[in-house]
Amino acid sequence: MTTRHDPVADLLALVPGMIRLTELHLSAKQRLQVERRVGQQLRADLAAQRDQLVDQAAKQADLEQVVRVAVEQAVAAVTKAITTTVPSQPAVCPTEAASGLISRAKAAKRLGVSLTTLDGLDIPKSRLGRRVLYRVESIDEHVARQVVARQPSARQRTAKRAARPTAKPTQTVRQLIHQAIRHTP
Repeated sequence: MTTRHDPVADLLALVPGMIRLTELHLSAKQRLQVERRVGQQLRADLAAQRDQLVDQAAKQADLEQVVRVAVEQAVAAVTKAITTTVPSQPAVCPTEAASGLISRAKAAKRLGVSLTTLDGLDIPKSRLGRRVLYRVESIDEHVARQVVARQPSARQRTAKRAARPTAKPTQTVRQLIHQAIRHTP
């Protein structure tokens, strides 16, 4: 029993290798059958690929939606946690409010200097545990001590000197010596 050889099936197997149908010795009828089957196969492959891409796009859209919802829920939870939790360090320490003491950082900010510069200034400070605190009054007194009276400009000093009456001696040194010698007995 001989098996019949199907050239169309062989050609379909070769289509991925892009063999031209004109190079094969086929009749017009066989060529038409091959073109139809190849067209059907390609359409089926393209439809399957399109379906896969649509499924992947749908899964990706679903995943993006899930991620978006998860992020929104996480942001809401963090926002709620931030607004409802008690801060670990109050904005105004009860000690500061009651006694007129301020922290090192606030004192430096009030004076407009760095922490290192503040440490070098001669301002009385208090320690409460490890915290260094400054009295607001002490800082204000320090600022008042640092105020320097405005110095007159060079032009103002020159004008002031010119306006001063000059002390002209009524007698010169020579006249005084000569007078002293004459009055000597």
